[in-house]
Amino acid sequence: MLPLTLLLLGLGGDERAPVPASEPLGGLLRASEDGRPEFGVLLRPFYTFAPEEAGAVSEPTSGNVFEDLDLWFGQWTRALAWKIGADFEDGELVLEDAFARVRLRDEVGLTVGQFKPRVVRSGSIGDDALLFRERTFLGAAFDVRDDGFELATLGERWSAAFALVDGANGSSSDHFWSLRGELELYESDLFEREGARGAENFLVARLGAATFADVAQSASDGGGLALDLALTYGPYSIHTEWAHLQDLFARPIDVFDGHVVTVGDGDPFTFTFGRTYGPEFEAAVRFERAEDADDTTATRFGLTWVPPGSVARFVGEFGTVEAESRDFTILSVGLVLGAEGPGREL
Repeated sequence: MLPLTLLLLGLGGDERAPVPASEPLGGLLRASEDGRPEFGVLLRPFYTFAPEEAGAVSEPTSGNVFEDLDLWFGQWTRALAWKIGADFEDGELVLEDAFARVRLRDEVGLTVGQFKPRVVRSGSIGDDALLFRERTFLGAAFDVRDDGFELATLGERWSAAFALVDGANGSSSDHFWSLRGELELYESDLFEREGARGAENFLVARLGAATFADVAQSASDGGGLALDLALTYGPYSIHTEWAHLQDLFARPIDVFDGHVVTVGDGDPFTFTFGRTYGPEFEAAVRFERAEDADDTTATRFGLTWVPPGSVARFVGEFGTVEAESRDFTILSVGLVLGAEGPGREL
């Protein structure tokens, strides 16, 4: 798949394509306005403390960790968009994005390479645009990059995308596929980030729906349905999502520093409410129900601070987790510096 991606990189374009609204959260992003190649970095260091009940070992989980240490290159024009990005994980360079998008028609695009299929909104938001340190349960379950292709179309107030990628069993048969549609309920674009920073002083809302299937076992398919709604109204923001997962669909996620939650065979639900206080502060609360075998629920409280004139955004989070096997609290503080780069319009 990557050789085809590299071939598409040679199909340059002249006019820079519009991209979803995003906020460069820091000064480590070099953005071009005329379609020239761009590059940037994203740093997200955090300090976390949790009691021993949170981790897989009988020791407190605490210390410094880089959620992201990314470097990326890309180019965004109307005819062509491409991006190559990597993350330093445990001292090793791990390839993340490696894709190209070409326009087949004015409002139809084809993406080929290694990318993240769009399933639920919380899974597709950039790491630099998260309201909390971690994604939601469902967002983390679909925060997966894979080799394949995606065909997308964009209307005046709606969009749709179909993706087919390798899936759980690699290049063997029975790949992962997803179909997502979005509808703008009001005539203004919703920012491609969580929360209400920079939101308009009137109601803006987007409804999304998706269906998907993946291989959870060697000879069986598991899939599901998902719905999500995101809206902002002046300083307020609401995001909620729900999914029905079949019994053969299972994805382990780790959003609690060692306490793994396996999402599948249930109806996970998330509700997030946030409010900005001027341009500097944003507070939020998030409730989640995993409906996993351990009956995990979590409540998180988050606070974001952007000092005047700063190129960094500081994030603090406190969460309580309840499950049949263990209950614990978790505290994280960190910062976001830089940006992940423009998103994929098509």
